[in-house]
Amino acid sequence: MTTVGIVSPGAMGAAVGRALAAARIVATGEGRSAPTEQFARGIESLPSLADVVGASDPVSRRSEAS
Repeated sequence: MTTVGIVSPGAMGAAVGRALAAARIVATGEGRSAPTEQFARGIESLPSLADVVGASDPVSRRSEAS
């Protein structure tokens, strides 16, 4: 299963995360406000941004000219 890390799980980031239902979605509330943490409910919470980056799969851009 692909793991997607959301760097800013506020209203927009959390909504994008929820839209990716086929993936494992991780984020951190470290240093974030209480409202941001509320937006991120339902997204797997990790202790730090370093943990989010470490758990996430790399994203690569494929060349459009193949």
